Order: sequence, then structure tokens, then C-alpha cells
Amino acid sequence: MKITTTNRPDESADEMIDKGLDRHAENFVTENGECLSVYCHDREGNFIGGLLGETCGNWFHIWQFWVAQSHRGASLGTNILDAAEKEAIKRGCKASHVDTFSFQAPEFYLKRGYHQFGLLEEYGGKFSRVFLKKQL
Repeated sequence: MKITTTNRPDESADEMIDKGLDRHAENFVTENGECLSVYCHDREGNFIGGLLGETCGNWFHIWQFWVAQSHRGASLGTNILDAAEKEAIKRGCKASHVDTFSFQAPEFYLKRGYHQFGLLEEYGGKFSRVFLKKQL
């Protein structure tokens, strides 16, 4: 047996891990996750924000969510999140969850009905990682 630790991912090994987990999960989960992406462009066609997530079963998981600095505070984030949640509901989701850092957007989610259910303090030495969920 040889165990290797590295900071340089091996694509073939990563794919084997991913496929192995998928095969194992097939014994328990009858539904495949489906990507849910929301993209926003301004009138000139410039990309100004978006959200990447996945719906699986009755849950919507937000992976990443970004709005250009120049468009923050103008309801764009709320509009993107609303569009994603509406699509998740159409897909049968009953709840949503996300994790974010204390320097990112926990207040944004709290104002939109999310509730904190977990916290990892001193993440990276000086921040917290905040876990939030919401009934849709």
C-alpha cells in the first residue's frame, strides 16, 4: 500500500473517487442531482452576476454565488436568488442550503429567510464558515 499526499490533483484519480462515490450512492439515492445555474448580464451583454447550484431530491444546494461589486446593493443578488429558488421549487425542492464565510454574505441570506444551523469558527485563522438553510 502506498498513500500519497499532494497539492497537485491527479485528474484520473479524482475521477475514480468521484465515480466510486457515485456508484456507492446509487445504492441509497434514487435521484440524480441536476445543476441549476442562473446568469445575469447587463444591457450591453456584460456578465454581472450569477449563481451555481444543484437540486437533488427535495433540496437545493447553492455552491457559488457572485455579483459584480458595481451592482451590489441594487437588488440584483435578491433577483438572482429568487430566480434560483423559484426554479428549485418547480423541481420539487422543499428547502435550500448554502455555506458562506463571515466576510462574504451571511447577512444577505439571513435577510432572505435563511437560518444559521452551523458555524466553524476561526476558519483560516480569522473567519467563520457559516452554514444556512431555508424552507422554500
